[in-house]
Amino acid sequence: MTAGLIVCLGLTGCSSTAQSHVTTGNPAVILSISNFIYSPNPLTVTPGAVIGVTNKDDTAHTVTAFDGAFSTGNIGPTRTVTFVAPTAPGTYQFRCTIHPKMLATLVVR
Repeated sequence: MTAGLIVCLGLTGCSSTAQSHVTTGNPAVILSISNFIYSPNPLTVTPGAVIGVTNKDDTAHTVTAFDGAFSTGNIGPTRTVTFVAPTAPGTYQFRCTIHPKMLATLVVR
């Protein structure tokens, strides 16, 4: 694995398939996963914002953009990871690749 490709805040449950958008840093906003639902939805952020994702469920989830703009890889139960929002303003649909019916929207403006 290339250094810097993935950082999961020293927590387990991260996947080596995560893209380079996973990062460390203080999140500007938190996206919560609970009962197989992303909240808030939609999530509105500024370009390049650091987004924290907290998985409150007892199973792994992902935050994966349909267009490939970002992916957290697997986020284990009770774990938190951060990733960087795209720098291009727009609306980004995302899902959990493990549970494809979990859908949400990230708005960058």
